[in-house]
Amino acid sequence: MRKVRLTKNPDSEDLDLAPMLAMIVSLIPILLMSFSFYKTSVNEVKLPAAQSSQSKDKKSYQVLLKVKNNRSVQLEVKRNKKRVMRRMIGARQGKVNLEKLREVAMMVNHKFPWVQSIQLLPAKDLSYKELTHIIDEMKGSGAKKELYKSVYFANLLQEGK
Repeated sequence: MRKVRLTKNPDSEDLDLAPMLAMIVSLIPILLMSFSFYKTSVNEVKLPAAQSSQSKDKKSYQVLLKVKNNRSVQLEVKRNKKRVMRRMIGARQGKVNLEKLREVAMMVNHKFPWVQSIQLLPAKDLSYKELTHIIDEMKGSGAKKELYKSVYFANLLQEGK
């Protein structure tokens, strides 16, 4: 008998795709779990109306509170860097007269209610306790109505004179 040799032809080999198919099938659930699905929505936003010239004029006002070395206080209202009103409050027994300061601040706030902040220019030797009392009075602590929402220092970046 004759022995027949079976030789494999290299061109006739097929690729075994079963392992790759198994890997893809196992990756599909993992990929689906890792995706984040977002719900898109539209939020309607109402934009504020254009500012009128009157509101721009109101923004040009500023209130400045100067505490002098002798504890007298000067309260100024300026519009475009020009003084509109100035009130002087004398010291009482070497201290800031907080009652009179509150009265004047309330009068200024009533006359210019759109001004929400006040600049504070304290004397260099003003104590921390006096400073906090002045800030409290300007914010209207203990009063029914808040006077000024923000009190900030006007001379923090000035060099010593």
